[in-house]
Amino acid sequence: PLPAAAVAFYVAPPPNVSPTSNGSDGHGGMLSPDGRHFAFSGVDRSTGEIAIYVRAMSVVDTRKIPGTEHGLYPFWSPNNRSIAFYAAGKLKRVDIDGQALQVICDARTGGWGGSWNAEDVIVAGLDDPGPLMKVSARGGTPEPATRLQVNEEDHDFPQFLPDQRHFLYTAWGNDAIGQGAAFVGSLDSTDQVLVRHDMSDPPSYSDPGQLVFIRKRTLMAQPFDLGTLKLQGEPVPLVTPARGPVVASASGALAYVTSASKSDRRVFWIDERGGDERAAMPAGYVADTAVSPDGSMVAYAKKDSETSTADIWIRDLASGGDRRLTFDPAEDVSPVWSPDSQTIVFASNRRGGTALYRKPASGAGEEAPISPATTASQLLVSQWHPTAGIVYYGGVPSWDLLLLGPDKTTTRLVATPASEGRGVISPDGRWLAYDARETSRFEIYVTTMPPSAGKWMATTQGGAEPRWSKDGKQLFYISSVTGALMAMDVSIAGTPAFGLPRRVHPGPIDWGWFSSHTYDVDPKTGRLLITVANQPGELTVLLNWRSLLAR
Repeated sequence: PLPAAAVAFYVAPPPNVSPTSNGSDGHGGMLSPDGRHFAFSGVDRSTGEIAIYVRAMSVVDTRKIPGTEHGLYPFWSPNNRSIAFYAAGKLKRVDIDGQALQVICDARTGGWGGSWNAEDVIVAGLDDPGPLMKVSARGGTPEPATRLQVNEEDHDFPQFLPDQRHFLYTAWGNDAIGQGAAFVGSLDSTDQVLVRHDMSDPPSYSDPGQLVFIRKRTLMAQPFDLGTLKLQGEPVPLVTPARGPVVASASGALAYVTSASKSDRRVFWIDERGGDERAAMPAGYVADTAVSPDGSMVAYAKKDSETSTADIWIRDLASGGDRRLTFDPAEDVSPVWSPDSQTIVFASNRRGGTALYRKPASGAGEEAPISPATTASQLLVSQWHPTAGIVYYGGVPSWDLLLLGPDKTTTRLVATPASEGRGVISPDGRWLAYDARETSRFEIYVTTMPPSAGKWMATTQGGAEPRWSKDGKQLFYISSVTGALMAMDVSIAGTPAFGLPRRVHPGPIDWGWFSSHTYDVDPKTGRLLITVANQPGELTVLLNWRSLLAR
């Protein structure tokens, strides 16, 4: 008999609930081993409250699990009855009926997946970035399950293989922008076996014998030998477009995100309170919009297609005309303006490494490097301050906040084991706001400029990509959980004091690890230029997908 035909369907969240994201992944959810339920972290758009939700595949029924407030990245017990999740700096477990809530261990900056085997052992990323740890599902002291190798920054999204001793995971390195590799680890040692390079999203194993992964926005499958832990044959395309992480259940079902086309990104103006929405340019493959200090132009990164590299473009706001500024085949991103609106600085991965480049905004002149090339996975530019210099970030093993001063010397503004980025100096030059992932999510911090021991946490419920208002009395930022554009009043009289957060626009703004400014503040008028995905990606479940292998 012919195999059952492949069937794909969307898993819609409840009304007014959106799946949470930490800026890099598509959904942060997990299929149960029997394929009958899907658990995901969701945010109530009306209240901003975050919890774990479970959707039964047999009926249109999605419910919130009691006791999972602030929960992120759930994963299932092998008997389908419980889930583990991250919340408030802990790894916790709970039955899906809300009973038997228990703290397993500390997870200070945890997230990015986990796996629970039949022997009640959990492998999870308890501190990010860092190696994977193993701990008893009944509670205990975590021990290392993997070790970071040279040029590796982070390990995440583990998945136990059928023998319950080996596990698949993704290692993120510093050898290329956004590049990862799939490895197999073992509970019996911290040795690792390379499975495949070129992982843009975490892969998954589907029994029997297939590795499923995403390459160039296409869901692929390739035979995988559990005895040798090696791939065989050639990958077969299954579905496009798709975005990860890919989740495979023991029943064979797959879950992924059907990518919204980047050509659906809308770029528009709003006032400081979110009203008076007006289109700024046609929808397209647009990112990193930056308003010139004189308010006359917008620089942005643009691609011709989803898979092409980006170049820097400039739009004249008076005429509505667009012109291309860079032409190198490398990836050119993250443009910022000089204080006199005459020069653009941007980041590019040309010539064997990532560096900062400058070019006259008129287009007359060469693209000259202004920083040494680095093998860091990315450098991105935040701001060109009139007196302090160029603020940018990147580095290994975690991101640091850097300053290229007027004298061409580079200093480290903020450098800790946590990842710091997207720093902006206040208009008066006295204060530095930036985001960092010191806990389980990105938050906004403020310190003096130049930085000192004084440091204040501006957000407590998730924040990324800060921007000062033109008068320095407000901080705008993106909720690192919901993607909404937020704002708070700032009073600085000796020490900073922060008002209550308020939502300016619901978004979701498509921010992430590899984006430096997904919105900007017009320094002349104070209005905001934001970029929003017109159609967000939809969580998709694919059944009987093996029938597609014969095509």
